[in-house]
Amino acid sequence: MSSGRAHQEHYGVPKLSWESDHEWRCRTVFLDVNKEHYEGDCLAAYSMSWANWKFMGNTYGPEVQAILEECHDRLPQEIDEEIKGLHEIARPKVKFVKSTEQLGGREPDFTPGKKW
Repeated sequence: MSSGRAHQEHYGVPKLSWESDHEWRCRTVFLDVNKEHYEGDCLAAYSMSWANWKFMGNTYGPEVQAILEECHDRLPQEIDEEIKGLHEIARPKVKFVKSTEQLGGREPDFTPGKKW
């Protein structure tokens, strides 16, 4: 079943159907910068793991995490700024209201005939 979107790929690595345009742009920069260090399936796997780490908060075993951090350190600063901006936009804007009475401070009144 086709979504009507053109198939996108970069160095043979496909854009995943659930990736936003922002995530894909960041991942293509990751591929551009790290193609000198890794290739093929390895580069694709690290790019997807890196995206999962940066956009979803996934973490990996120490060896893989160290590789992802090395790959990330090669990226230009504007990628970090874009990711930070995406996290800010996605963060819920919720204002909490402080209760004037302590929760659980009232005892229920079970007087017969009394409605809550």
